[in-house]
Amino acid sequence: MSGSRDNKDSIDKEGKKVSLPGELSDELNELLSNDITDGVSRRLREEKENDTTTHTQAGLDSAPAAPHNAPELAKPQINKKLSNSGKPSQSSTLAVEDKKPIWFSVLIFILLLLYLFPEAIFNAQLVSIAGGKDINAEQLRIIELFGRTVSGIGVSILVADMLIKGKLLKRPLIALAYLAGIFLVAWPLTFFGQKWAIDTLIVNPSSIQQRHQAFFTNILKSGLSINAIQLEGVDYDPEKANHPAEMTFLALMGSLIYADEEFLDGIESQKNQIVRNYVLRSAQLSFPQYYQRYKNMRETIRSSWVKYDRAATRYHDKINSIDETYDKHLVNIQDAIREQWASYLNKNRVYRSLIKQSAKSIAPIVVDTFRAKNKCFKKHRSNLENRDQCIATAEKPYHLALNQNKLPTPPLDYWLITQKVSTSDNVINMTTTALFTGGLSLAILGADKVTGGDGGWKETEQIATDNLNFYQEKITDLIKPLFIKEVGGYPWGIESLNQFRSHPLATEYAKSITEREGFKLPDSWQISQFGVLREVITTTLRNAAETEWMEAVEKHNLNISPNLNWHSFQLQPAIQDRILQEMGRQHYVNPMLADWNDQIFFEKVIEPNIERETKRALNLIQAAEAQFADGAPLAEDGKKALRAVIIPPISMTLSLFLVLMSVLKLPAKALEIYRHIKHDQPKPRSILDHVLNISIVVFIVTAFPFFFSENKFIGKKSGVSYFLERVEEHTHPIVSNSLVWVMQTQPIVFPVGHSLDEKIKLWRFFDKNREPLDKLDSWVNDAVYTNDMTADERAAQQMIKNQVTAAIKTGKVELAYLTIETSVQDATIHIMNIKEKYQSGMELPAGNYDIKVNAPGYKEERRWISVPPGASSHKFNLQTEQGHL
Repeated sequence: MSGSRDNKDSIDKEGKKVSLPGELSDELNELLSNDITDGVSRRLREEKENDTTTHTQAGLDSAPAAPHNAPELAKPQINKKLSNSGKPSQSSTLAVEDKKPIWFSVLIFILLLLYLFPEAIFNAQLVSIAGGKDINAEQLRIIELFGRTVSGIGVSILVADMLIKGKLLKRPLIALAYLAGIFLVAWPLTFFGQKWAIDTLIVNPSSIQQRHQAFFTNILKSGLSINAIQLEGVDYDPEKANHPAEMTFLALMGSLIYADEEFLDGIESQKNQIVRNYVLRSAQLSFPQYYQRYKNMRETIRSSWVKYDRAATRYHDKINSIDETYDKHLVNIQDAIREQWASYLNKNRVYRSLIKQSAKSIAPIVVDTFRAKNKCFKKHRSNLENRDQCIATAEKPYHLALNQNKLPTPPLDYWLITQKVSTSDNVINMTTTALFTGGLSLAILGADKVTGGDGGWKETEQIATDNLNFYQEKITDLIKPLFIKEVGGYPWGIESLNQFRSHPLATEYAKSITEREGFKLPDSWQISQFGVLREVITTTLRNAAETEWMEAVEKHNLNISPNLNWHSFQLQPAIQDRILQEMGRQHYVNPMLADWNDQIFFEKVIEPNIERETKRALNLIQAAEAQFADGAPLAEDGKKALRAVIIPPISMTLSLFLVLMSVLKLPAKALEIYRHIKHDQPKPRSILDHVLNISIVVFIVTAFPFFFSENKFIGKKSGVSYFLERVEEHTHPIVSNSLVWVMQTQPIVFPVGHSLDEKIKLWRFFDKNREPLDKLDSWVNDAVYTNDMTADERAAQQMIKNQVTAAIKTGKVELAYLTIETSVQDATIHIMNIKEKYQSGMELPAGNYDIKVNAPGYKEERRWISVPPGASSHKFNLQTEQGHL
């Protein structure tokens, strides 16, 4: 009872004991009886201070009011429960963790959920690339970059969830600042640390044998993927290469084989046969593809032939149409001239008829008008005004008649005829006049003669006549301009076709006809010069045919004549060059025709290519082995080959584990949010609880996939177990068991990541926008790893890298022709990294070669040279040994 009383007492500020309210005392009693540690005491104090412990507050509120003079209550103090030794009891439970605010729990939940998407997608893409048939070093580098980016995000979230707690969460801005700071530190450490750890611990310390083994392992992997080689007991099915189980095994196969040095040593003697089988199988599998390529080329060449044949036909048609065109134009010209002549004659007939009709109607009117006019002169001799009016009235019928006949209206005197006056007529006229004037007229005439006049003696006189021929001639003169205009300028009075044809207008008309058809005649051409016309037509058509032909062939980048048959067309250098471009140098023979069937194509192209490429691939492997040493041209590529072997299993294992752990962590975070909403206080957990929870999670992650499905690559009956045992012997059981777990788990997880990426296309987005990360990664690598290679050394390394990539992927390499020139005539030349003996101009794969040159009395010179595709020559100048001339 005293203990109970003591628990209900507290110390005031003056050190006196005071009684606590009943409910609060009971509550503290219960807390103390449950062995609550400092963490719980601290939480209770904080909750009381923040008015969050509603039950305690309620107890205080319900306590009886103290007298106004009662001493002030001190805050309850809860001490640790100590054992007899004064130390905390070993049976103490774990302190309840500080409860995190709901906003932070929701934030971590969302971040974990968002992180799970790219991690699952990375996992699926890693399997697709590392377990694909056409594995590509650049793709592996990109997927590794993607994985490092994603894992940096995951680690940052985990670290933030562990470190941000307690007082750091009281102010959201401070908590978010810490979160950003953790990301700024944890992400780059994870992103760069992964690569640094693998390079430092595994890749850089690797030996030349390990790098070469990694290189050859990739060839074995490629061979297995296309069924070029088979491993006893390994049930890999190339027909199911896109299935998750097959892709997972192929992605891990490189590491399985690489870990078994005995296996690689055992197949050393079979290396040539393995490469031969690989090239043969590759050629067999590629045959439909290359034959389809050949058929596409064949269709292209045949299409070119059709276009060529059409153009050649047009060319020959133009050339052959010269005679026909000449005859046609000659006939057209003659017909056009005849047509004009016919029109001319017709117009002439119409006008002549008009002249006759007009003469008949106008002649009497003209005669009558003259008579009436003479009467006006006689009647109105003294009155000019009356005379003019009389004359005007007399001429009205004349004007009306000309208008009715659609003729111009000349002055009336136009119709007077001029005739000679005889001497007798002059005498009679003068005598008659003198009689009437009493001789006065003679005096007047005499005076006129003296002053320069005719003295009344006239040589000619103008009179009106009714002669129709006269009128026809006068009317003809009136309408000639109208006629000439209407017939196109031809003059009146052309009597024959020959006369018409020889007129300059007919010549110009004929020239205009030929020019409309594109034939330009010289300015001096006459219509009778038929030979000139033929020459112009011949030259014009031939030039047009040549121009059209050249345009046609230049449009298709050809330079061939228009006189070829189908067979000759195929043999043209331009066509063979096009076939070479379509087929590629590896699948081209000279000459290659576009009418072979599949059997001829296989015999002429594929079979020789198999022998040639097998030899080249073997030479490349032999040449490459010595080049994997540090400082040699293939050292970096050997390291990359090693990375291609070891990174997929490591990355795949970690990625799978993170995916599953994240999936299991999400429900826990969801429960935490739920408790926030319900104001549910989590129960304290003991160490045993934590161990049990972790064990359950690990069991679910590691064991559950084995109950979910079966995997044909796992089990004692599978040949893969042999490689797993070798892995266990050379490494650790954890490594081999991890590989087994990956082979079992990955096919289950792969469809999820693959389906996610099909919907949101995150991998494609990353691949298109990775340039900033590429630059950052390169910048850091350049800063950390010094690279003293020259530009030439970089070019040499890139060249052999391309060759190695081609050999791994297709077994095909580019040829080089090597010549070594020495300053000593009888020097001995050795190529140290291949078995073949040196011969001047020898054929070998383009790449890097270790050349040694020596001669008696001279210092030996040995160095690496880079041999590009095509012919190249390299000079070695030997120095004399000391003491020798």
